[in-house]
Amino acid sequence: MSGDASGAYSKTQSPSARYTLLGVAARMSVDDGAVSTARVAANGVTNHGIRLGRVEDSLEGKRLDTETIAAAAAQAAVGIDESQIIDDSQASSTFRRQLLEKYTQQALERTAEGTGLTVPA
Repeated sequence: MSGDASGAYSKTQSPSARYTLLGVAARMSVDDGAVSTARVAANGVTNHGIRLGRVEDSLEGKRLDTETIAAAAAQAAVGIDESQIIDDSQASSTFRRQLLEKYTQQALERTAEGTGLTVPA
């Protein structure tokens, strides 16, 4: 496989207000089965959208499989200043960190599938 690209957006809604509480967008290009470029960003974590550079770095040059995606998603909240994470009546900062990892993984899995790679269960 050469030069395939795909993107996905994974989000969760606030149950009471029905707006996007937190979302993660991912876009990857894959050359010869390995990630050549990865761009991952999130909204609803801080008061502005943020790039998840550690996730991107964890993916570039790697072949996509369940372990690679899980390890990259685990990096989603690393380096984000705790005092900057939104903590409100819709979700605590601790819960937002958990959501960030979950929805990062989901966005990465969907993006991998879109490149034609099947992510093993």
